[in-house]
Amino acid sequence: MIVDAEHKGGRKIRIMGEVRGKHSVYESFKVIPLSLLQNAIKYGRTGDVEIVFDERDSELTFSVVSYGDLIPEHELEKIFSRGYRTEKAKKMAVEGNGLGLYALKVVAEAHGFGIEAKSTPHGDRTRNEAKNIFSVFIR
Repeated sequence: MIVDAEHKGGRKIRIMGEVRGKHSVYESFKVIPLSLLQNAIKYGRTGDVEIVFDERDSELTFSVVSYGDLIPEHELEKIFSRGYRTEKAKKMAVEGNGLGLYALKVVAEAHGFGIEAKSTPHGDRTRNEAKNIFSVFIR
């Protein structure tokens, strides 16, 4: 299934995949997709935001994909830390305290879920553009 919704900033939010409802989560789970979606909208520079569900056997992967600035590996290692913001995020005219991804991490760990952030070069390399993927693994 694919569902498209347009954000007021003109970017589309595309939801893809299917979930069979085999996984149970606590009410606090809603912090996870909201934090990821907020970050993608806030820091994405171009293109649509994709929300992808991939269910295989007993694992469900929930990913949010956006296109923005490349996040260096040394910053990816700290991105879920309390109060941490990337150097590029600090320079942008975007408010933030570095708490959204930290709250996501706390909730994910309480649920026993895995989390991951990837940033790979994409588009104009001279402008340091990247495809950024934030994933949660529900087992």
